[in-house]
Amino acid sequence: MERSRVISIEGRRSGFHAIQTWHRPYSVTDKLVQRAVVMIDGKLTATEDGVPQGASLSPLLANVYLNYVLDQWFEREVKPRLRGEAYLVRFADDFVCGLELESDARRYQAVLPKRLAWFSLSIAEEKTKLIQFGRFARRDSQRLGEGAPAVFDFLGFTHYCGRSRAGNFKLKRK
Repeated sequence: MERSRVISIEGRRSGFHAIQTWHRPYSVTDKLVQRAVVMIDGKLTATEDGVPQGASLSPLLANVYLNYVLDQWFEREVKPRLRGEAYLVRFADDFVCGLELESDARRYQAVLPKRLAWFSLSIAEEKTKLIQFGRFARRDSQRLGEGAPAVFDFLGFTHYCGRSRAGNFKLKRK
């Protein structure tokens, strides 16, 4: 996370991004972020990027940062360009995106890394996958000979396609 981008985004969110002092105006975020250090080979080194890992400020800034980088962008720029329905569920730095059409999902999967890279972020490839999920996933998986529909882990739960007592689709968790 680049400090200059955090300061810029913080100004957009708060509306009172600068506090006047006797010497110079400064951003609240600038003052809090300036003490970021990382440990490299057992030595503490100051860094210009990010906030200290585990610091109480880290989740707060990540949430503000991703609200702009991901949430608002998804609502304002991505959803209007899609042909089907789309949903984004995010908690801290983890998110799941549900898209109705596979073509929309593939387009989103192609553009998302570019959007994140613009803000010096990246996707964890080992946690990222495109799966069929929802009320037609079982039917489509059987038709394609893939067996049971795929499952995914989010926020410590395994989410899978299930059936209600009435036989309708139901999102289930274990």
